[in-house]
Amino acid sequence: MSDLIAIWESLEGHPWFPWAVVGAATLLLIWVLRNSSNNRKAGASKAPPAHSFRSENEYRELHKSMLRVQKENESLSNFFILLPEFTKQLNSPMQRRDIAPLLIQVLDRIFGPQQILILFMDKKENKLILHAQKGLGDETGRKFHLPVGMGRIGWVAKHQTAMNVDDFIKMMRTTGEKVDSSAHFQFKTDLAVPILHEEETLGVISIGGISHHPKYEKRIAKMIADLGSIALYNDQLFRELQYAANSDGLTKLFNKKFFLYLLGNEIHKCEKERSILSVLLFDLDHFKKLNDTYGHLTGDEVLRVVGRVMRETVREEDMVARYGGEEFMVLFPNTNKEGAMVAADKIRKVLEAEQITGEKGQVLKPVTLSGGVSSFPEDGTASTELIQAADEALYRAKHGGRNRILPAQAKYLSNESPELNVSDLTG
Repeated sequence: MSDLIAIWESLEGHPWFPWAVVGAATLLLIWVLRNSSNNRKAGASKAPPAHSFRSENEYRELHKSMLRVQKENESLSNFFILLPEFTKQLNSPMQRRDIAPLLIQVLDRIFGPQQILILFMDKKENKLILHAQKGLGDETGRKFHLPVGMGRIGWVAKHQTAMNVDDFIKMMRTTGEKVDSSAHFQFKTDLAVPILHEEETLGVISIGGISHHPKYEKRIAKMIADLGSIALYNDQLFRELQYAANSDGLTKLFNKKFFLYLLGNEIHKCEKERSILSVLLFDLDHFKKLNDTYGHLTGDEVLRVVGRVMRETVREEDMVARYGGEEFMVLFPNTNKEGAMVAADKIRKVLEAEQITGEKGQVLKPVTLSGGVSSFPEDGTASTELIQAADEALYRAKHGGRNRILPAQAKYLSNESPELNVSDLTG
């Protein structure tokens, strides 16, 4: 360093030193400017810097993420807003047929789907029956029964596991099991959860075409299903208490007094919701002769069998009663006259096929019945009017040869008007 300083001091004495310094500085400045110009020209010929392009893409992705999170938060907010009222309604006394529509209302608000199916288990036939739906035609909804194990919905019912699309795809790839049924192409199942109570499958919720995907969507759907299971179990307990307090001891059916109370309530609901219902009134053919021939104990056994057949043949939402003596009634909610005629004739056929043993072990002749069907509002808007219309049809069935079901006639029709038999409906 001291050597460099000495050289610098020795050069300062020369007269050309200042010009040399200026020249060197000028050359340095020219070199810097030329390099800077070359860099600018090279930069101008290239595409925009990559980092600006990446920032635009990142912005778009960030915007999408923010919208997704916003939708998730909206769905979660809707869920927590609806949850208290939803829970309150499900824990109040509700009939089975009112539970499914309530589940659809809540699921629709949270997931915004194109399709929702609520299916309840029929224990007698081990099938799932569609009780309420969004996104299907009414005709499809009324006819849809699904065996447990069939398709995605049946698989969830059998294995009692909540599944979404990714779960189904992974399961099929892993096990090779096929769960997509070509027969159910009209059903969309993006998310399906079982309705369980104490390891028993009570039903399945199927959701398709989901527009809002909240975080933890399977857990939310499962929570709704669990609340639905509580409502179904409460309904079952309530029905059992109703039967115990208001049933006929011999047949285990509702008694006349309670049946009339239920019928009045259903008529009020029909007036409020503009819906329909039908009633069946029937009695056993030649029952007095059977009692006189085989004794009252055998007659009681016949009545017990009738009660069992009725309980096992009708739907869970139908209401069956012993109206008095050998007379019985069935209330079919949300059922027109044609549908009630088919259901009534099924009871008639099943009873006729029963093999009943008398008090002394003798096999009785087939027990048959004659009945009449009336409907709200076409045959009456009050309990007495509906029962009277069904009784008049029952009277015509008796005089027409017994062992048949006839519909109530409109009051303006004459006695010569042709009668509608159930064979005309079933072929």
